[in-house]
Amino acid sequence: MATSGTVGTLSGSWGSTYRVTWSLVSQNIANNTSTIRLTSTFHTTNTTKIASTYSNFVTDGTVMYSGAYSKSGAGNIFSKTKDITVSHNADGTFPGRSVSFSTNDYIMGNKSGSGTISGVTTIPRSSSISSISGSSLGSSVTVNISRASTSFTHKVEYSFAGSSYTTATSSAATSATFTPSLSLANHIPNATSGTLTVRVTTYSGSTQIGNAVTKTQTLSLPGSVLPTLSGVTLTRVDNGVPSSWGVYVQGYSKVTATIAGASGIYGSSISGYSLSGAGYRSSSNSLTTGVLNSTGTFSFSGYVTDSRGRSSSSMTSAQFVVYEYFPPSISVSAQRCTSDGTISSSG
Repeated sequence: MATSGTVGTLSGSWGSTYRVTWSLVSQNIANNTSTIRLTSTFHTTNTTKIASTYSNFVTDGTVMYSGAYSKSGAGNIFSKTKDITVSHNADGTFPGRSVSFSTNDYIMGNKSGSGTISGVTTIPRSSSISSISGSSLGSSVTVNISRASTSFTHKVEYSFAGSSYTTATSSAATSATFTPSLSLANHIPNATSGTLTVRVTTYSGSTQIGNAVTKTQTLSLPGSVLPTLSGVTLTRVDNGVPSSWGVYVQGYSKVTATIAGASGIYGSSISGYSLSGAGYRSSSNSLTTGVLNSTGTFSFSGYVTDSRGRSSSSMTSAQFVVYEYFPPSISVSAQRCTSDGTISSSG
């Protein structure tokens, strides 16, 4: 990139020239502008005395010299300067600046010219996000920043799945690390991953430089984020058995199994159930068996599935026992006997 150059030159009589050059004086990073100095020089190589009754030299709309002059010997007749401020493009590059100049002089004659100031050093602008590392909500995420000037600082913000932005830091240099809360999963009740958007705003002191830049990263929910249930409850159905017995009886009793306390997590809802035990299975949160015809110890297991498609861990009820049962019976027989009780067909 350039810091100086020549705009243009006009030539006149007796080895005279009118030349306009430019040089970079300073740059304002905050305002994205450059101060450029235009130098207008009238020079002659003639060694004799020269004089003019009238002269007028104009550069960039400004009269650099007007009036009579005289000089003996070669050299500069005059050299004048003018500072101009030029705004750079949004990305900090120089847009180019056209400069016109003219003479109306005894030696130079009535002439005009123009030229362009170009290639001025680019002004550092918005930093960029070079990379984002991190894959899960609830775990650390690191943002790496490529900055155009070592004096720049950055405000780092993040949003997950359309949430409002949260500020991670307002003074990052080249990186920032933060941990997006698991509670942000409330914004993805039907998915196991979502999009993290990181926004970086560049500052020079307290002045914002350019526009904020963004970059995205997909973050997943940890495998530990699952729906829950408090357990499976069992209710005895006596079905004719005296309730005072307080037991399950073979051939009579039934049981109702119910999933209790099912709950989604971080915004998810329960979308499915699974109950199984004692030879029965149901996709609802409750089932009642038929008559329990087998004896022994039985149990029920329950699962729930949430709107993210994740299932809870197994929950097993307390065991229940079905007892064997034989109805009471009586057996009667009759035979002839004598008066003393001796069996006799003629008794």
